[in-house]
Amino acid sequence: MNTFDQPPGPRPMRAEYRAALRQELEAVVAVQTQRRRKLAGQFGSWTHRAVVIAVAAAIVVVFFVPLPHVSLFKRLVAPAKVAPARTTTAPICPPDQIEAENGPEISPMTGERAMSIALVNSGPGTCMLDGYPRVRMVTSAGRTLDFSQITQSQYIGKTVPYRVLLGVGAIAYVEIAKYRCDLGDFEEASSVQLTLPGAGERTALTVPGGLSYCKGGPTDPGNVIAITPIESILNQ
Repeated sequence: MNTFDQPPGPRPMRAEYRAALRQELEAVVAVQTQRRRKLAGQFGSWTHRAVVIAVAAAIVVVFFVPLPHVSLFKRLVAPAKVAPARTTTAPICPPDQIEAENGPEISPMTGERAMSIALVNSGPGTCMLDGYPRVRMVTSAGRTLDFSQITQSQYIGKTVPYRVLLGVGAIAYVEIAKYRCDLGDFEEASSVQLTLPGAGERTALTVPGGLSYCKGGPTDPGNVIAITPIESILNQ
């Protein structure tokens, strides 16, 4: 069969032609790959140069240029300064403006005998109390029991007096504590007379109740009472 007798369709490609075509395709692919690598290298180089330039510019600005952004940064980062609270002034509470009454019961420690006195501002306005009151334990016959008075004991911690501001209806507190009577009670107080700091004895405020005076006399540990300063919170 001659060439004109072959069936229609693609003719079989000769081996040498196929080899030449393959070489040409490989060359084209190699050229394109080389171009892509060259472009990628240039792009990476440009990116690296841009980063280096930006970092250098930032260093120059921060360390050598006195811009106002530094003070702004300090204001943003530094902790805010809190303005001191204004001290509210008020007159010293006069005795006729304070009502004294028995305060909350105190959960006693081992061997403790204690009581509290509440001081209520009855008005007409805000006033202030500051310091230690004077306390007397009085019997029903009107006799003052001979307690020694201290401001610190195993039941009353050391406290620095401070100004207690009392609005109308506000309450301040005083705590009184002592040791029990191991030898027995000698005499019982029926009332407590409390004199406000700076006030005269004749202005004493009276509340019912009190603590027992012990049989051991002045040296008995149960005949020493500890008193807190006037406080805004009762430390039970």
